[in-house]
Amino acid sequence: MGGKIDQVTLVANTFLESMAEVTIAYLLLQAAMIADAKRGEKSDDQSHEDFNFYSGKVMAAKHYVSYVLPGVHAKVGAMIAGDRSALDVSDGGFSTAY
Repeated sequence: MGGKIDQVTLVANTFLESMAEVTIAYLLLQAAMIADAKRGEKSDDQSHEDFNFYSGKVMAAKHYVSYVLPGVHAKVGAMIAGDRSALDVSDGGFSTAY
């Protein structure tokens, strides 16, 4: 996108969505790593509910990475493609008068 400042508005929303999805994935993966370590600890204090809670954290991160995160790749591809069709519409294209 270098040198194409007029296209920033075309990709701003997609860029922000992508960044949010990557950030959420990062936070979920951090939580999953902690939960996996806690889940693996052999402790008398850990109840069955704790184990299930930690397992849920790990599974939530796996689901997010498998189903949501791959969409970021498609969004980035669309941004890089640089479709200008919305900018190239002539002024007459917005007219409702015939």
